[in-house]
Amino acid sequence: MYRRKFIGAAGAGAFALASGVASSVSSMSSASRFTDVNAADQFYDAVNFVTERGLIDGAGNGFQPDAGVSRAAVVTALYRLDGKPEVVYEKVFSDVPEGQWYSSAVIWADKAGLTGEFTSGGIFGPNDNVSREQLAAMIFNYADIKLPETADLAGYADAGRISPWAETAIGWGILRGVISGATATTLAPGGAITRAQFAASLQRFVNLREDPRNIWVLNPVPGRTPVAAVPLASRVEGGWEGKTLVVLANYNANTAEIAAEVEKLLPESAKLFWIGDMTVIAGQTVNPSRPPSDKWAIMRYMQEFQPALREGRLKPDAIISGTGF
Repeated sequence: MYRRKFIGAAGAGAFALASGVASSVSSMSSASRFTDVNAADQFYDAVNFVTERGLIDGAGNGFQPDAGVSRAAVVTALYRLDGKPEVVYEKVFSDVPEGQWYSSAVIWADKAGLTGEFTSGGIFGPNDNVSREQLAAMIFNYADIKLPETADLAGYADAGRISPWAETAIGWGILRGVISGATATTLAPGGAITRAQFAASLQRFVNLREDPRNIWVLNPVPGRTPVAAVPLASRVEGGWEGKTLVVLANYNANTAEIAAEVEKLLPESAKLFWIGDMTVIAGQTVNPSRPPSDKWAIMRYMQEFQPALREGRLKPDAIISGTGF
């Protein structure tokens, strides 16, 4: 399977953490070159954002904000967002020949598991208009969220019309602001989206994942129910003063980078624990790691952390094992 990655100021690589939020409009706006996009338009910033980043192209002198969005266009934008990794063409879909502008993106999206819920029988439908629930699913699948929090959709009159495979994606997208309802009381999950709406969703998604405050905080301790992944800043009610945070240090390659960013976000009174020596193969510790500063109390996973957790001597308010949003 192709490995998706975070792209941001910190660079490429799985779980790379960006150092800030992308700006929305530059002094020389890309959107201003389109004859059908005006500075007063609600979608002006979004169009500028996605075109400046090369995620979505214009159409001649215009952007065609009210036109529909094809499946090929969506996977191409996400493929570009991922840095256009090298793809070896395979005849996966009968309607995706080699050499088309979208061929590599479609093969990449299929390998990465972005579209499996609504493509079958060897047909991709590159020119088919994307529905609202399909867009939500593709962005959600790209984000690769392991423990998503979702919004309560009971207030939407047509929530029952959401396809089962899209329920979590739409709930997550609504909660995180990546997508919005068609109206205050409807979702229109099967309804088509416009290029302007797609630009807005893509801008919100990129800004969401490039904000260093959006770090997954979860509890993967065996035998215990994981808490949902939520932004670190809002994880603990009442703030982080005097609270306890645990980092499982060997869970992924960029833990030290993540921990360094966490230090900047938490008050001095927060208690920080660095749990190392997690991975042992044939009696040998694999990739032992060190915390980014002396603010962290170091514990060995099996010998110290697990017993302290079981016996109640250590009661973390949150455990970090990666990044997300």
